[in-house]
Order: sequence, then C-alpha cells, then structure tokens
Amino acid sequence: MTGEEKFKVDLEGYLIIKNVLTDDEVAEMNASSKSMGRTVQAPH
Repeated sequence: MTGEEKFKVDLEGYLIIKNVLTDDEVAEMNASSKSMGRTVQAPH
C-alpha cells in the first residue's frame, strides 16, 4: 500500500480498490447474497 492508501485507511477505516472484481464476479456475489437481502455494486 502506498502512504496515501494507508492514510485513507487510517482516516476512513476502509480502502476502495477499483477493478478488483469483474462484472461477472460481482453478479455471482449478488446472486449468492440475494437471499440475505444484500447486493454488491461495482464502482463506475
């Protein structure tokens, strides 16, 4: 992690890493979590 990324994690408590999952992987996660009433959205 870069210094800026570490700072953001310390400040915000999380880090957004874009393009880690493909659209198909997000769709698969949504299908599996749908029964729990949750969805995952890929950032655009």
